[in-house]
Amino acid sequence: MRKAVRAQKERTMEAPRGHPEHGASMFDLAVTLLHSGTMFRNLADLGEAAALLDQAAGEMPRPGVALLEAGRLHLRGGDRRAARASWERAVAAEPSLAPAQANLGLLLTELGEPAAGVAALKAALMLDPENPDIAVNLAAAEANLNPPRALARLRAVLDRHPDHRLALAN
Repeated sequence: MRKAVRAQKERTMEAPRGHPEHGASMFDLAVTLLHSGTMFRNLADLGEAAALLDQAAGEMPRPGVALLEAGRLHLRGGDRRAARASWERAVAAEPSLAPAQANLGLLLTELGEPAAGVAALKAALMLDPENPDIAVNLAAAEANLNPPRALARLRAVLDRHPDHRLALAN
């Protein structure tokens, strides 16, 4: 699998700018990487795979999913700055992509930007109001900013999902 993606990358990079197939090649590369995302998460070169997705996203009409996955790979590889940049690009490109909003919110909270993290998590919850994981993560992010609201949010999740592990852990 790794050889196939590297070969695709080489063909893509060799295509001259303005070549009619250049955009299609980058798109094909992004699709290949997205479909093999689980395998790439286990490779040592997560940064390379994430960088390829970041680059390919620029050629896609709807780059949000590629950028979302790039951010996940960057984070898995330990590069929080690159993960943040990918998720910010994903949110800018596709504001309705709830997972990108949620991941950005969690990361911003971890980076010591709780107000920005809460804002992103609220946006994610508005996009996906039935997602208990987003609600619990928002409650955790709000805990220092608005403890009563955070507690109410956790209770609401537990009312609908009494066995929700993340809610029970908070």
